[in-house]
Amino acid sequence: QVRRRHTLAEVDVPVPAVAAVTQDGEAVTLSGTVRLAVRDPHAATYHVDDHVAATIQVTQNVWRQLVATLPLDEVRMSRGDLSRTAAPQVREATATWGVDVRACEIVDIARSRATPAL
Repeated sequence: QVRRRHTLAEVDVPVPAVAAVTQDGEAVTLSGTVRLAVRDPHAATYHVDDHVAATIQVTQNVWRQLVATLPLDEVRMSRGDLSRTAAPQVREATATWGVDVRACEIVDIARSRATPAL
C-alpha cells in the first residue's frame, strides 16, 4: 500500500513571513520562496511527517539566524547574499529527509512596527 505520493519535479514553495531581529535590535519580517525537489521518496515519507512544512520551518530558522548577525542596513543591502548563504544550510539540514533544496530566496524584507522583546 502506498502511504504517500511525491512529485520528483522541482517546486517553488512560498515561505510565509517570519519575524526576526537584527544585530542592532531592529525587528524585520522576511518572506520568500524555497525551491526543492524530492530525491528520495522513501525518506520524504518515513523520515519526516511533512517534508514541505519542515523545510519551510528550517528555512525560516536559518533566515532568523543569519539576520541576527547583521545590522539592519546590511540586511537590506545584502538580500541576495543572505539567500545564497541560506541555501546550503537548509540543504544540509533537509538532506536526511530525501529533499534537495536548490534555492532559498528572500523576496521581501520589511521593517516591523513592533518593538522586539528584550
